[in-house]
Amino acid sequence: MEKIKPSQIELFSQIKDYNQKKEGVSESFWSYIRNYEKTIFIILGLIITGIVSFALGVQRGRLADKTQISKPVKTVIAEQASTVKLQEEPRSAQNYTIQIATYQTKAYAQKEADSLKKRGFAPLILPKGTYTIVCVGNFSDQKTAKPLLSELKKRYQDCFMRRL
Repeated sequence: MEKIKPSQIELFSQIKDYNQKKEGVSESFWSYIRNYEKTIFIILGLIITGIVSFALGVQRGRLADKTQISKPVKTVIAEQASTVKLQEEPRSAQNYTIQIATYQTKAYAQKEADSLKKRGFAPLILPKGTYTIVCVGNFSDQKTAKPLLSELKKRYQDCFMRRL
């Protein structure tokens, strides 16, 4: 049997049109991406802009925080001395108090102390590092503080007794 070699013309005559889409074959991923190229570039631009603005905001916040911390040393020492004088008087007579809450800002601690005054308690505000502690009462021993502690635990679940 003899093999017939087809000519090149015969090979290409079988394919009708290269530009027509074949039935049943979907577009490739990259051709799909090319159709939405502008949209993808816009989304990437928005993401990069968001990241850059966030980074600049963080840097600006750090700089603002540094400027607030830098108080003159004499002012800080004077503030600490005035609070120490106020607090040493009750410490010499009494040993125990009930710690109600701890705040990072003195303003929130003062608001809580005012609400405790309205309820009939004698609040005490103590600075401790960068925090402000709100306490209630001055007691000579733990036994006298326990009834007030059980009453305050109804509203302030994490309150506890501590030494002054």
